[in-house]
Amino acid sequence: MKFIILVISILISALSCKDNLVDSLTDTSFYPLELGNKWTYNSTGYDSTGAIIDQGELSEHLPAQYIWNKRPIYEFNTPFWFVHNDMLYLQNKIYGLYLVIGSPDGASFGEDILLYKYPVVNGEYYLRGWRRIDTTYVICTDTAVACEAGIFKSVVYKKYSIDYSDYPLIRVLGYSLDYVSYGTGKVKKEYYFAKSNGEFYKGLEYSLKSYEFY
Repeated sequence: MKFIILVISILISALSCKDNLVDSLTDTSFYPLELGNKWTYNSTGYDSTGAIIDQGELSEHLPAQYIWNKRPIYEFNTPFWFVHNDMLYLQNKIYGLYLVIGSPDGASFGEDILLYKYPVVNGEYYLRGWRRIDTTYVICTDTAVACEAGIFKSVVYKKYSIDYSDYPLIRVLGYSLDYVSYGTGKVKKEYYFAKSNGEFYKGLEYSLKSYEFY
């Protein structure tokens, strides 16, 4: 799909919202990680005028399981990762879901990065890792998201994509919104890209069509 390539720069519609603390810090079942789990999404690409330019389907799944730091860790197969010498992995810990980059054979793992903190409160933000310069903002803890797979109460995470190549001058390339539902996982994602005038437009979204858990 045309917009998949654009998403790489960003990788590296709330109905209601309440100020509430979500569950317990000891909860490690926030994001369902089991060998074979699969999420299938409907995807739509847009141009800067809002016109649809691409529609399709994509999937993410967990084809392999290993043990790292005495916990299960799962290979994460996603179309938004094109680095052939490394593999993405997911691992649940007491502070939420972590993203890990490791070797394709599961023999070695690098830095673990807090992808989705849980529990959270409205307005909270946290550093994800990667030299502690990437910040994720919690927009809402109680958003109802309607997808083909159903209606899901979700936490909304906002992450900016920043170009630091001319630091201290920085440039905002866009941002993403991740809608994550307890016990189901990511049910929707939206990517927004910067226009030359400083405004943003939604360039890609995908929402949950179906899921298979084991």
